[in-house]
Amino acid sequence: MRRKLFCDIDGTVTDHSQRIRRWTLPSWPGNAIHPNAFSEEEVMGDKPAFASQEALAKLSEEYDIHWITTRPAHLETVTLLWLQKHNYPVVSLTLVGNLKDKPAILKREGAALYVDDLMTDHEKAKTKLRADVVKELKKLKVKYEIFDPVSNNWSDIVKKYRGSEGK
Repeated sequence: MRRKLFCDIDGTVTDHSQRIRRWTLPSWPGNAIHPNAFSEEEVMGDKPAFASQEALAKLSEEYDIHWITTRPAHLETVTLLWLQKHNYPVVSLTLVGNLKDKPAILKREGAALYVDDLMTDHEKAKTKLRADVVKELKKLKVKYEIFDPVSNNWSDIVKKYRGSEGK
């Protein structure tokens, strides 16, 4: 049985920064995101994060790739279309109401690895790590990688988990 890799979407495989900045209220940096940021047209305009397509293609040789996101339910179809358009492997897509709901789902689904930026406040000048979610992932013993384009990028993650049982 193949291992399951669960991956977040926004900020992990998408570069959604332009979309978020465009729709931050009152302007970026701000304190809210206008609902138009989550229109189908806007979401389809996101670019893939650097090296994410190649990395997930390599990882899919050893893992089944599942997606888990806090995107609103009305974006389920467009999210699948975006993933397909950009040639990401897809076994399943799960939309959840809140980031804090992810750890229990990952545990229940038997995730061997979870990759997420685990950040919030994208509309502000400085994002914040969701320490509460990290704490819950540790408590439930869900193996995770916090994606960061500088300090833990897709190349780093592939080096750690391709051709191994993971560290």
